[in-house]
Amino acid sequence: MSVADVCQEESGATEHDINEIAARIIPSSHEGKCMIYCVGRKTGMLHEDGLGDIEGLIQAIEPLKHNEEELYQNILEVGKECIEEVPHDGDHCNLAINYVKCARNKNKERNLELHLL
Repeated sequence: MSVADVCQEESGATEHDINEIAARIIPSSHEGKCMIYCVGRKTGMLHEDGLGDIEGLIQAIEPLKHNEEELYQNILEVGKECIEEVPHDGDHCNLAINYVKCARNKNKERNLELHLL
């Protein structure tokens, strides 16, 4: 099973949620948001408590380091900034979405077109 399949099952995300995510739309349901949290957790970019994991992010973007150094640095800087700035509200699923929103906003400020979510 893929990470997406496992996370859909774990979160209870519906086909509607999957379609929103595929269209790069923030999921409207809590289950869809929890799928995003699950994927972040399974890929090592989020800790179990929902907080961002900078070491996991570094591992995830490592392949970019040598071929796309500027992109690598931008993603790393945005990740660090969002981990510091996004408040923890106790809901892991909402926290994951708040990281996505933060990264989207910061990428827009940098004129980076990254397909987050």
